[in-house]
Amino acid sequence: MTLYGIPPRQILSSLRQKNQNLPAVSRAIYNLKAKICKDNLNNRSMVSALFEEFVKEGFVYDYLHNPLGHITHLFIAHPLSIKLAKVFSNIFVMDCTYKTNKYNMPLLDIIGVSCFNTSFYYGFVFLEREDEDSYICELNVFKKTLENREPSVIMSDRLLALMNAIKMVFPNTTNLLCIWHIEKNVLANCKKHFTNTEEFDIFISNWNNVAYSTTTTIFEQTWGEFELLYQTKQVAIEYIKNTWLPWKEKFVSAWTENYLHFGNRSSSRAEGAHSKLKSYLQVSTGGLQGTMAPCTDHFMATMGLPCAHKIQHLQGMKLSLNLIHPHWRIDTLRLNSEDDSHNDDVNKFDKLLTELSSRYQMWPLSKKEFATSMINKLLIRCLSP
Repeated sequence: MTLYGIPPRQILSSLRQKNQNLPAVSRAIYNLKAKICKDNLNNRSMVSALFEEFVKEGFVYDYLHNPLGHITHLFIAHPLSIKLAKVFSNIFVMDCTYKTNKYNMPLLDIIGVSCFNTSFYYGFVFLEREDEDSYICELNVFKKTLENREPSVIMSDRLLALMNAIKMVFPNTTNLLCIWHIEKNVLANCKKHFTNTEEFDIFISNWNNVAYSTTTTIFEQTWGEFELLYQTKQVAIEYIKNTWLPWKEKFVSAWTENYLHFGNRSSSRAEGAHSKLKSYLQVSTGGLQGTMAPCTDHFMATMGLPCAHKIQHLQGMKLSLNLIHPHWRIDTLRLNSEDDSHNDDVNKFDKLLTELSSRYQMWPLSKKEFATSMINKLLIRCLSP
């Protein structure tokens, strides 16, 4: 059960269902799991074991550590992800997520966009600090894996350290800001200055007119009208003017529509990627090595295929075909029946269909409609089990 990632409390409950008089407590299960983990490490540190797994699976990784030997930066990318990034190197979305590990290290997700407008994980970066030097270090590794290609656009939030690092490492790349996050921040910081919900909704609508101005002339006009209209809400206006207008070229349509961003104006892809990643991690206090979610047996029960836990448990052994439901096995399918009587029926049907088709061409429209109805009925009858 430990190999399948089942938590200690569930292991204990399962054991007690089989033996109600089991003389064990939760601590015994925790101690046994710790012993199993120690035995699996075989006198290696957790980080050493992790790096050996990277090498074994062909992952590209890069890391830095401080004088005490503690890791401060860890870059991870799957070889297939690197291939995808080299093919689809025009636009990437970058955003940090938190509460993914017991070391409280922020995790930078780098998300690519394919020609099918789908997202793919390019790589992950664990950072000790979210400062400019840290981002420059990791973006240089990113650039190296791209063979020094520079993306057309990198989408991010207004994280100044990351924005400055992008400008340093990718000087020819356009860094756009997520329009959705900007609206969210405007809402959070300005709503408190309005007592009427309807009035605030109109305020947000007018702000969107400013943000989506299609030309610089329209922008200047709409902003002037917006500022005049809400001159009594000076605190809200000052917040927008000081926080967002200095970056207008990075989110207002009048400027962003001049860049090749393939319709990406927000970092929502990264938000979806964060959610997907955390659904696998399950807990926010795990180490960097063990991230597999507990096995629920739901995948095998519903899909008729071995789950990741089962495959990992069988690593190095042959995967039995009995684990694969016949639905997925082409060797069990019979598309051409050897039943002669069935073949005769098919031949008769084909002959009848050809005859009807020949006559169909000579019939008037009313008769054709009748014939079409009859053919449909015959098809339904012949194809019904």
